[in-house]
Amino acid sequence: MRTPATAVAVRSAWGRSMKIRKKVTPAKAAANRNNAKHSTGPTTKPGKDRASRNAITHGIFAPGMLLPGESKAELDQLRSEMMTSHAPVGIRESSRVDKLVWNEWCWRRFCRAQTGEIAKRLADHQPAAEMAASTHIPQYNLAATALNQLEKVEGQIRSEGRVSADNLELIRKLPYHEPVNYFLQVIKLVESAERRDDISATSEMPAEEGTMRPTYANAGPSEKDWEISRDLLLDGLDVIKQAIGLEKLHHTEHLGRRSLAIRDACLVAQEADLNRLTRYEDHLLRHRDRDELALERMQRLRRGEKVPPPTARVN
Repeated sequence: MRTPATAVAVRSAWGRSMKIRKKVTPAKAAANRNNAKHSTGPTTKPGKDRASRNAITHGIFAPGMLLPGESKAELDQLRSEMMTSHAPVGIRESSRVDKLVWNEWCWRRFCRAQTGEIAKRLADHQPAAEMAASTHIPQYNLAATALNQLEKVEGQIRSEGRVSADNLELIRKLPYHEPVNYFLQVIKLVESAERRDDISATSEMPAEEGTMRPTYANAGPSEKDWEISRDLLLDGLDVIKQAIGLEKLHHTEHLGRRSLAIRDACLVAQEADLNRLTRYEDHLLRHRDRDELALERMQRLRRGEKVPPPTARVN
């Protein structure tokens, strides 16, 4: 009678004898030889060492090793604090505390990874470029250009007391109808006053045989009248400048608010990164809770307490 071990050995031998070697066609063999000529991975020891770390690019679940930038002293201090806090007895409890140490260490890595994602986005935040892409930029530029042009008109008024035909045409094209119409009315008022001053009946000169005849002199406006006209033009121009300045301020404030809003949005990781980090977080929390409960059960059983069996986890 065959024993169970004998039956297993017979079945294994029968299976090996019945195994059929897979045939490789010449074309397949030639293709394999051609593929083998290409790179099959690192061959040097440094290259193999680097390749061995391919699975820990994020470093959150890299057990048994410190990643670049991590402090061994900090890890040793964490383990010492955990051992003091939980006071394990025996190898099993100490091993469970080591798992808790590792869970906490991974949690700290997770927090650094989350902070790093946000810091990376903040570093890429370019307020100037984002403002330039805003729809408010064309209106802002138009307002700024109009203010620069009005500065030249103001200079002409202060020096000459008038507005040239070119500058007047420029003002008429501005998209600020009410202040522009007000300024045009001021210009008409000034021109009307100048026409009245052009001809002044100033004196009567004695004529032949003792008669008097009126004479008219083109004296032009006085210095006081010229200053009054200039001030009226400047006041009318200020009305236009104030309207343009308010619009420029509106667009400026919007651009600033938009830049701050984009920066605030950078304080949370993007959807893909957030989903990945959330999965890591859930994984770490589950392992931490599991190891803490397991350690608590071990310690209560060691003290002779009655411990109910662990309940099944329901996903």
